[in-house]
Amino acid sequence: MIDVSKAQLDVAFRPSGKRLAVANASRGIARLVTMLKTTAPRCVLLEATGGYELKLV
Repeated sequence: MIDVSKAQLDVAFRPSGKRLAVANASRGIARLVTMLKTTAPRCVLLEATGGYELKLV
């Protein structure tokens, strides 16, 4: 699950419970994409927040 805000993306991985926070900017998104590639989740959920999610999507 990814909680989207203007400045930050707060990520929670299930079932491990691991948490990660990255900037909602190119560098932070690149870091998150790398993490998602290594963990290979079956599903990624994120909240639509007034357009702040568009960079990530």
